Amino acid sequence: MDALRYFLRKRDDPYAGADMAPAIRVSFAAWLVTALVTMISLALAPPSRLGGLGWAVAGALVVLCLVLGLWVGMRGARTTPGELLGLSYLAVAQIALLQWVTAGSRAPLGALLLLWAIYTACVHPPRRTLPFLAFVAVAAELPFAYEGWNSLVGAQTMVSLALWFALGLFATHWTDDVRAKRLQMQLDGDEARLSARTDRLTGLENRLAMDEVLAAELQRALVGRQPLSILVADLNGFKEINDRFGHLNGDECLREVATALDAARRGLDRCFRWGGDEFVMVLPDTDHAAAEDLAARLRRTVQTTCLRPDDSPLTITTGTAEAGPEEDAQELLGTADLALMGAKSRLRAPAPSPEALI
Repeated sequence: MDALRYFLRKRDDPYAGADMAPAIRVSFAAWLVTALVTMISLALAPPSRLGGLGWAVAGALVVLCLVLGLWVGMRGARTTPGELLGLSYLAVAQIALLQWVTAGSRAPLGALLLLWAIYTACVHPPRRTLPFLAFVAVAAELPFAYEGWNSLVGAQTMVSLALWFALGLFATHWTDDVRAKRLQMQLDGDEARLSARTDRLTGLENRLAMDEVLAAELQRALVGRQPLSILVADLNGFKEINDRFGHLNGDECLREVATALDAARRGLDRCFRWGGDEFVMVLPDTDHAAAEDLAARLRRTVQTTCLRPDDSPLTITTGTAEAGPEEDAQELLGTADLALMGAKSRLRAPAPSPEALI
């Protein structure tokens, strides 16, 4: 019972992990096969009801099969799972109507019910497959409503239905298992990609992610003719912190600065750990002046919120650069890094003596 409840469980996304492209292609093929088999069946068992109107009905249904198949083929990836399921119900209804128009239970069209039963079971989850299989069973038994009961034909039909149900359940169980494994592989892949682009120490995105984002943003800025700037930040005195207080305390200082920078970024900004004690922020739709204003705010934020192990304030030095029309990622980073080195040189420069000011 537990296995059955799990099999029939309700899911937030019944088609999670599904690849609908093959299902759409097979639906197209199933409609063409249905049209072909119907034409063969009509040649072997002509319409026996409605007189000349029976041929008109049968011909219209054949044309409808071809039209629906072409519609699915032309619509392609835009076809939704719900539409595919609705078309399966329509196919079974058409087959039942064709059986009634032609030879009823003796018509070879009944074999088409198996085609749609297996196809639908392979595409849709169990909670949607089981009602469809019940609909197929009703369609298969329908000839007895207007022909009367025949023990031999009835027994054959019941055996066929039992086999169809078994095949349908096997198919939907197998498909469900494949989708679950495929979904887990997708989740594992997403987690691996995220892990490969995340700096484990600070939780920020790493240099690999920065290279990808910066290249994409440069292309977007070029196409949209929008400004793009980057900001490089360096933690001041990081070596001295490691030497004096130990590397674990140095790591904690890096985490504090990373948290402060990430919290202070604006909506479209992206913050990365470039390496060591250096951080990079990619600033879309930001010119150089706005980048400098942001850099000043970040320096104040870090100084007022981040502390060294001796409770003195942590500080950062920043350099900014705005992308030129033909500038690539490495050139832009180089320009910002030069600006950073210039700012650090000015910080290290000794104050002029009073004599030099006279």
